[in-house]
Amino acid sequence: MLGTTIGVGMFGLPYVFYQVGFGLGFVEFVLIGALNALALCLYAELVLARKKHAHFVEVIGAELGFWGRLWATVSFFATMWGAMVAYIIVSASFIGLITGADPSVVISLLFAALASLVLAGGVAMMLRIQSIVFPVFFALIAVLLLASFSHFELEHFTTVHFENAVVPLGVMLFAVSGLSAVPEVRDALGKRDRLLFKVIVAGMGIAMTVFLAFVIAILAFNGGDMSPDGISGIVRTAGRPLAIVAASVGTLVVFSAFVTIGTSILNTFMYDFSMRFSHAWLATVGVPIAIFILGARDFIDVIGSVGGVLGGVSGLLILFAYEKARRSGELPKRALRVPRAATFLCFVLYAAMIVLTLMGVGE
Repeated sequence: MLGTTIGVGMFGLPYVFYQVGFGLGFVEFVLIGALNALALCLYAELVLARKKHAHFVEVIGAELGFWGRLWATVSFFATMWGAMVAYIIVSASFIGLITGADPSVVISLLFAALASLVLAGGVAMMLRIQSIVFPVFFALIAVLLLASFSHFELEHFTTVHFENAVVPLGVMLFAVSGLSAVPEVRDALGKRDRLLFKVIVAGMGIAMTVFLAFVIAILAFNGGDMSPDGISGIVRTAGRPLAIVAASVGTLVVFSAFVTIGTSILNTFMYDFSMRFSHAWLATVGVPIAIFILGARDFIDVIGSVGGVLGGVSGLLILFAYEKARRSGELPKRALRVPRAATFLCFVLYAAMIVLTLMGVGE
């Protein structure tokens, strides 16, 4: 669960927290995290109702028919490919900081090529990478947090900008999304699949705690000199050695997330569309690389749009599918039985997020 949730979205959080102020940002982040955790639990109910392995497109299509499957297909692939584009974009900043080179298209493309080759190694390769990355990552967060205390200034955390209240929404939803992990976790649990809900809630809680620790550390270091990727701006206050270590771990996290998301797309192509591995792999990595080459360069815009619009659409599809399954009696006997008022509130929030993002209120 953490392998999907902890990804590139985390690095955009300090920037949007700075835009809105830590206090208001904290409230919004907790609300969005709770909203997303509930949606993931509802999705888990739908996954558990399927007797065999099923990904997002198949789960939604089974409940909502052709049009539901179509929207789910568009939403799923656009979200996942959008995330991979964001990984390619931000990789240049991190690698440039490590090497001393200016961030460039060439660096991003080299990163994408290497990550694509690792993706071809399959799930076993991904698990080996994550077993190394995440212990180091958690250690880095602890070091950053401890080192930031000497730079702590209260004014960095007390300013509030209500006029920017909608700016963080898309980035925050992108950061906490763990949709693609649910079927994989269900498979890993085997006969203990009823633990899936606890895994989702625990995973979301751990991820959000880590994210907030990272935000606090970066805000303490950077103050008013905030970079979109969170890491690049700490050179001045934290020193280059710590910044290089942070960028190195950031590169590994982004690399791991690229492979994790790519694996989810790859499996969807093979399971749901019966594609051969070579064709599925080429489509998985070819589309985001092409989008990047065609001009996608703004990290915050990409993750904000993907989170606000496509994340909202995915949330709405889950809600519609859940209510359809509830009415038809397809949910497991020990289903959560979430009140309809709660699902309606989620519907309103997701719809509002989509509208606000499309209107460009956060620009």
